[in-house]
Amino acid sequence: MLSFTTTHAITECLLCADADAEATGWGGPPALLLLRGHWLAPPPDPQPRRIQVDTFPLPPAALRRHGGLPAILTAIAARYRRPDLRHPDPTSGGPLRLLAWAVRYEDILAEDTDLAQIRRVEAVDTDGRVYQITRLHGERHGLVLIDEQPDPDNLPATHTGLTALLDVLRPTTAPR
Repeated sequence: MLSFTTTHAITECLLCADADAEATGWGGPPALLLLRGHWLAPPPDPQPRRIQVDTFPLPPAALRRHGGLPAILTAIAARYRRPDLRHPDPTSGGPLRLLAWAVRYEDILAEDTDLAQIRRVEAVDTDGRVYQITRLHGERHGLVLIDEQPDPDNLPATHTGLTALLDVLRPTTAPR
């Protein structure tokens, strides 16, 4: 189980991912983010010393070919479920531990008769917590939502794909 300190650190990393995108401007491609922790102490009392975020841009052509962001996340996970394509598990036997998968993308928010450009950063951690950061174009800060017990009827569209990615890299014998 992830500690409060760890979930706070994950949130900070997601806010930094949003701020990095804000600094480079709007119109960039979506990105897949892998969050892993370097640990000071082993379980049962792990405390992250540092979180490493690996960013993988998702090319617009691949998004179109797969039918959108939720579909490409699921396709990536399915590819790495195949034993002949799966890489060694980076979460076991080394100093890094899987914490969360996230995705950063731009979208349109439709409310009543208004349309607004927004950026979203959505993540799922290894405990199943859902993180959502939403920033309206022109706003200084995004709105942060962390859902400890997500409602299955109110999940972001990316949830299934992010959860599938977690399942691919989640160690089967190591403690969570």
